[in-house]
Amino acid sequence: MRRVVFMLIVCGLAVLAFSATAGAAVDRPFKGYMAGEFFITPDPASPSPLGLWSDMWAAGDVSHLGESVLTGRHPTPIGDDITGGVHKLVAANGDEIWMTYSIQDAVSPVPGVPSVIGGPVDVVITGGTGRFAHASGTGQIIGAIQFPGEFNLEPWPGVWTWSFRIRY
Repeated sequence: MRRVVFMLIVCGLAVLAFSATAGAAVDRPFKGYMAGEFFITPDPASPSPLGLWSDMWAAGDVSHLGESVLTGRHPTPIGDDITGGVHKLVAANGDEIWMTYSIQDAVSPVPGVPSVIGGPVDVVITGGTGRFAHASGTGQIIGAIQFPGEFNLEPWPGVWTWSFRIRY
């Protein structure tokens, strides 16, 4: 009888320990590659001194989400530092990951010179929806946008890649 009671106590403690850790967030690799477009959106309500938003969208494969869509926006800066950016990743099932971003010393476009612009984007994961409701993490996304040499409202092709860690 003592063995049975002892085994029941051990099993009960194991169940309690497992249920306490079952909902705990876990650090995981977070990788993605997406291709899409970057475009300038005029808006007098933009906090940019230029009255412009820098917008982007891309589609591709992301770990933990599968095929996904990435959208992003920041006030178009004067100079090479970008602040106030927001990204949203949306999986096919509707789960979202939210991020803020900034760029220090971005490669800026030079009028009349077609080039690749962008650079490392410092990212902070701030949450999301579904299983990513309490997601967190930091890392860098590498953005590369093909600047046509002139400022216009036409989309410019771009790619975004990353490999860092997410916790959810």
